Amino acid sequence: MNEFSTVTTNYEALTVQCKNAIFVVVYRPPDGKLEICFAFLEDFLNFVSSYGLQITIGGDFNINILQASAHSRNLELLFGYFGCMNVIKEPTRMGRLTQSLIDVFITSDTSSSTMSGVTGVHIGEHLPIYMFSMHTEILRCKQCPESFAFHDINQNTLTTFRQKIPSIRRNPLLLCTTADDAYDTFLESYKDAYKKSFPLKMVKKNKNIRKPWITDECLKMIRKKDLLYHKFVKTKNRHDFVAFKKYRNFVTKFLRYKKNVLRTYVF
Repeated sequence: MNEFSTVTTNYEALTVQCKNAIFVVVYRPPDGKLEICFAFLEDFLNFVSSYGLQITIGGDFNINILQASAHSRNLELLFGYFGCMNVIKEPTRMGRLTQSLIDVFITSDTSSSTMSGVTGVHIGEHLPIYMFSMHTEILRCKQCPESFAFHDINQNTLTTFRQKIPSIRRNPLLLCTTADDAYDTFLESYKDAYKKSFPLKMVKKNKNIRKPWITDECLKMIRKKDLLYHKFVKTKNRHDFVAFKKYRNFVTKFLRYKKNVLRTYVF
């Protein structure tokens, strides 16, 4: 959206629209004038609310939300007036003696499907923030595909991925002359580690079963869960119950993941 994508001395903004949702990234430099930045935000929010669109704003306003100040209150009041709230609650910049929250995600989506937080990875001066919002639009097709591919993400492949990340060579990054080149170089190395750790798997749909996401791997896990249950019933031992309950919860989450993967590729 060109009318709300700009670079000035007081703020920078990039706005994109996807169906009935609008996503914006905003940065205000430390010396950027707050009143001008706030005026831009108010115009933008007025436009979005007049069309009933969903709003998600991410960025750095260089305002410490944790500090009770006029700036933080005005920012909160501005977004609150339009039915939006900040979903990042933890500090995003840690000093030796101080901590502050200046990186935020502002959204009008306050449903229970929204998840957000701060990761404890010191890539730069600021801790990375994230936000997920699940909105599934199911479009049924007349004929489902006979097979589909997915990245198999489980405990074993996650362990492999975590082992590969520290081994990514940093020397090529030091040879880059711009931040964009360094980011692209790192991203390519990261994606290469991701593809090797989570290779694509092809799964054929079984027409004879009601739950096509139940693979041979799932059946083995279900059988193991049943064995743990029968062991507990036989022994009445508390430790056997804890072991069964822990594995049962793991299997339940894994089956839900498989089901969601199938829905993603079938519908």
